Amino acid sequence: METQILWNIKAAIGIAFPNCKLFDDNYTWLHICQTVERMKPVVSCKVVVWKKPTEGRFKLNSDASFLRSNNRAGIGGIIRDAVGDLVMAYSIPIFCESNNQAEAEAVRYGVQWSNQNNINRLDLEMDSMVIANMLKEENNSNLKLKEIIREIRLNMDIDETQVRHCFREANQMADLLAKMASSSGMVR
Repeated sequence: METQILWNIKAAIGIAFPNCKLFDDNYTWLHICQTVERMKPVVSCKVVVWKKPTEGRFKLNSDASFLRSNNRAGIGGIIRDAVGDLVMAYSIPIFCESNNQAEAEAVRYGVQWSNQNNINRLDLEMDSMVIANMLKEENNSNLKLKEIIREIRLNMDIDETQVRHCFREANQMADLLAKMASSSGMVR
């Protein structure tokens, strides 16, 4: 039992303190406990803000809000130009089966609108790393989202569209639009 506990402590400390060479087979339990109690993790902070797209490009930020209890969701997004001015925004209530499907639907709506309005130099940002990764990969093995992802990729200019994951703090406007849609009484 003690060996298992020591192994778990080693694993946890190895993740939190990658450069720590704390353990040796000769260390006593008391020595390990005292050393661990003295450790202090390094806290790092990162300022997260929305950034304008570069000259000649547009940025689409999209998000979704999903309520599992009734399969209602809201999709939201905002397209801005290189100055940061609003081009278009959407807030639409929908039904769907999962949060990932809702996130994909939010992207699909924004990309379709962009395509229909000849906006092809697009920076696509979302706080769903799952959907961002699916859009970047050639092969998508998720059968439930495969068709939506395929349609998004068909509508975006692969050479001109940059897909990026962003932190939630840089996606606040799309988040607000999605939450407004999910709490409205209407569904598309």
